[in-house]
Amino acid sequence: MEVYILGKDNNTPLTPSSPNSSNKFYTNNDSEILPTKRPKVKDNDDNDDEITSSPTSLFSPNISDADITEIEKNIIQLSEQYSFKINPPPTDRPVRIYCDGIYDLFHFGHAKSLRQAKNSFPNVTLLVGVCDDETTHKKKGKTVLNEYERAESLRHCKWVDEVIEHAPWTIDQEFLNLHRIDYVAHDDIPYASEDCSDVYAFVKSQGKFLPTQRTEGVSTSDLITRIVRDYDQYVRRNLERGVSAKELNIGFLKEKEIHMKKSISDIKTSIHQNWHGTRVELSNNFSELKHDLAQTFTEWEERSQEFVRGFAGKFGAESVVDKIFRRRSRGTLASGSEITEEESNRNGSSEEDPLLRSRSGVALDHLKVVFTLILTYPLALIYKNLIISNNQSFKHLFSISYAIFVFFAIFDLTEAFYGMLLSSLLTYVIMYNVKGVWGPRIVFLCVLGQLSFSHISRQYEDSSDKFDSTGPLMVLVIKLTSFAFSVYDGRRPSHELSPDQKLNSIQVMPSILEFLGYVYFFGGFMIGPAFNFMEYRQFVNLEMFRIESECLINGDIKHLQPQKSINGINNNNNIIIKGEENIQTNVQTNVQTNVQANIQTNNIQTNNIQTNNIQTNNIQTNIQTNIQTFAYKKNDDEIISKIPKYYFPNGFIPAMSKFLNGLFCIACMISIGNKYSFDWTLSEEFKSISFLDRFLYIQMAALCARFKYYIVWLIAEGACILSGLGFNGYDEKGCIKWDRVTNIEIVAYELADNIRSLLETWNKKTNQWLKNYVYLRLTPLGKKPTFFSTFTTFVTSAIWHGFYPGYYLTFVSGAFVQSLHRKLRRHVRPIVLTPRFAHLKFLYDFLGWLATQSIINYLVIPFNLLTLKNSLYVWSNLYFCGHLAILFSHIAFFLGAGIVCKKIVSVGGGSVETEEVMVKKKKIFISKH
Repeated sequence: MEVYILGKDNNTPLTPSSPNSSNKFYTNNDSEILPTKRPKVKDNDDNDDEITSSPTSLFSPNISDADITEIEKNIIQLSEQYSFKINPPPTDRPVRIYCDGIYDLFHFGHAKSLRQAKNSFPNVTLLVGVCDDETTHKKKGKTVLNEYERAESLRHCKWVDEVIEHAPWTIDQEFLNLHRIDYVAHDDIPYASEDCSDVYAFVKSQGKFLPTQRTEGVSTSDLITRIVRDYDQYVRRNLERGVSAKELNIGFLKEKEIHMKKSISDIKTSIHQNWHGTRVELSNNFSELKHDLAQTFTEWEERSQEFVRGFAGKFGAESVVDKIFRRRSRGTLASGSEITEEESNRNGSSEEDPLLRSRSGVALDHLKVVFTLILTYPLALIYKNLIISNNQSFKHLFSISYAIFVFFAIFDLTEAFYGMLLSSLLTYVIMYNVKGVWGPRIVFLCVLGQLSFSHISRQYEDSSDKFDSTGPLMVLVIKLTSFAFSVYDGRRPSHELSPDQKLNSIQVMPSILEFLGYVYFFGGFMIGPAFNFMEYRQFVNLEMFRIESECLINGDIKHLQPQKSINGINNNNNIIIKGEENIQTNVQTNVQTNVQANIQTNNIQTNNIQTNNIQTNNIQTNIQTNIQTFAYKKNDDEIISKIPKYYFPNGFIPAMSKFLNGLFCIACMISIGNKYSFDWTLSEEFKSISFLDRFLYIQMAALCARFKYYIVWLIAEGACILSGLGFNGYDEKGCIKWDRVTNIEIVAYELADNIRSLLETWNKKTNQWLKNYVYLRLTPLGKKPTFFSTFTTFVTSAIWHGFYPGYYLTFVSGAFVQSLHRKLRRHVRPIVLTPRFAHLKFLYDFLGWLATQSIINYLVIPFNLLTLKNSLYVWSNLYFCGHLAILFSHIAFFLGAGIVCKKIVSVGGGSVETEEVMVKKKKIFISKH
């Protein structure tokens, strides 16, 4: 039987350091304290078979005087480790040790502490006191078990000799004398109460306190915390076992909520089980295909080598070619063996670390994302040919097929694919059947709820470096909600719509294939960019590339020269565009054909000849009108044709520019990204450097953290440009604009000298979605936005990003910064616009840039660290300097800084309106009139 002796480490039984010392007691540092020849007692835990006579006292013939002297000596040494003395034990009788406590939900931590007390000396009588319910509820709080149940639990513990009920909260001399207590055993941490700082202070002063060790990791409070944390699961379990809701003290709504969660969980489990076989089958098929392709490539390489070897043999160079092939073969084998060895070394760790990382330290899922984005570039070229062929069904199926390949083969996210598919089909059904405003509202709540569940799951699993369904769902929320509102706008009167709502309204419900093609568009279903459905429809049916020829004059069509005119593509009147000479011929041919068809139809379908004659006359009139409408005129060098044309712009150069910029950001992230990580801000080393160094490090860490956003946004946008979706018409000079799906303007962001300009260039598509489908939807047309609109937009943005506390710390702090920005813009900026202080404009812009970049990098610390504890820790190491600057600035304006600024403006000669302000006022005037 192991014997516990007083120590300061842990409560596990200590084994002797040598076989010869098995009859001794040991401290935590393996030093001998109490030599003993204690008789063997039956111990179920140790499976001892030997049962000897009843225990003897210390004053026993079996224990020598030398042993007793050594016990007293070691007790004195033990008392020197603490601030209180410990009396030597009695030698003429068993040692009576007393333990007290609540002992609610009796667990192994309680049992271990009692075993320590029982085994402190060779012969111990252990008394255990249990406080009654009245005292416990008053001093500590409500218990799960009542006083009788707690006492009965102790009586069944083999270490306990006697249970004392109604034990006092504080032990006094009378209680010690009554029960002849030699020692009171408890851990040495002072136990504070309402009326004293340590309830065992009196016992310690009497030399009767025997310190024991706590069991870390288990306590009654921990057990109750587990129950509260998994409350719904335990309630559901008891409901399933027949316990009534009344017995569980839950209401009707709570009961139904728990049943609904159970049903949802069962459905999810059923889907997972049903599709698991399909997923395995697809995985096996993909593996077989991969193996077949590898064999095919090997055969091709062997045949090519034979051809090269035969060709080289004609010139006597066959030996040189063989050396080259052997060198390549050795290199391949060497690299293959290296990989195999590396994989074999990691076989044991794959179970421990499911998130495997590459040699550079980058998560493999991140590499997969970049690879998938790069793969969209050759696919964009294929899709471009589908665009030119004008086969819309192939375009939709192309995107859906690629999405299936990515979800199933690359990321193994089959559940995410089916979840997105289910949400999409549900949105389609809702908008097809619900005609009023509640249609888009229901869609909004459903998809946002699904995204919230994904965020919570991701946060609970702590998989921030793993690519899961959260990213695609964030894009899906934007697409489905904008689609729902656009369908709703298509059913409303036009005078109730804003210009943007008219432009994106859906008049005709799309087919399911077209709708899914929009949802799973290969260039944006993973991480964006998001766009409206009408943009996708006009992109697929080529209306995005339609140019009215009456807008093109010979002197202004130079920008169309390098573009590809889509010959063979019919316009709305089925007229093939093949050049200027054929325009009138095609028009007359088509019009006459249509007229003849109409006359024949009218003759067949109408029995009244007079009516037919009248209709024939009308049709002949229409012939002349149509011919005149499609006629073209020549005035010197000006040629204007009424026929619309379709020009597919060449986006290769701007797409490659985005791609190369993305590669540059990858290189920056690999080279300096790991050197400036936000994780290092949690270390003691970061805390030890100077404040200026800490502040500068935060600036660099925030810059490096932005690289990952720059990479995915730039590469994704480049693929969309290459496919043609990025085309956004022409500017006033006739140059092509490729900013339809732009998500980030890096230069504008990094050089922004105010918060507003900075936020307008970041995550632009999400900001447009929040503005058009949340903020303005809550504001009646022609009215000013209310606080409710602003608050709801903020809440929606926060939920869309997730539920990490860091997000909310950044958003709330950013709201105060925006408020301060408006005050500075209104009061300080006019000073440098006056004639007297105009020379300070450059200094104002520079300080504005420095302050804007510094404060935004400071505020995004929680956005990267995510947790509340870590965020506040790093902010505290920076002394909350950013918040103090914001606070003092607001206080300054509250105390009259704005009035001082106005006086300075008047001294400077009054502010001069800039060109930007004049243009803004002009737009407002035009919109009002």
